[in-house]
Amino acid sequence: MSDLVESARARLAEIEIEAVMLRSFIETADKVRELLSRRAPPIDLNAFAAKAQEPKAKVARGTNPPVGLIIRMAKKVLIDFGRPLTRRDLHAALAMEGIIIQGVDPLKSLGTIIWRNRDEIITIEGRGYWPKDIPVPPATQPGELDLKDLE
Repeated sequence: MSDLVESARARLAEIEIEAVMLRSFIETADKVRELLSRRAPPIDLNAFAAKAQEPKAKVARGTNPPVGLIIRMAKKVLIDFGRPLTRRDLHAALAMEGIIIQGVDPLKSLGTIIWRNRDEIITIEGRGYWPKDIPVPPATQPGELDLKDLE
């Protein structure tokens, strides 16, 4: 009889452990369900794709500052930073100086303006833009390439 009671107690202990685990699972599942219900509704990918296919409105010509001003300010910003800047960083720095480049793709617009003025600002591969008439400073940022690395 003692073995039967011990066996019953052991089984009861297993059931109690299983019950604790099940309660914990249910509590976690309820929390996940609550979090998911507060989440933003799923994106309608078909509507998103249709929106992407719509023609983009063109920005009227002449809405950007004069090209000469953009190039002068870009050179000033680059010299002030003391190192080449990527297009995105240069765009942000120009905006902080009040030079807002517009267009369907403002970064592409800035890149085109600089490319058309490549006699003033050059592209240092892997680093960014730099004034053509000023010696390129050595790389100083982690991950920033130095010209010696390109040789």
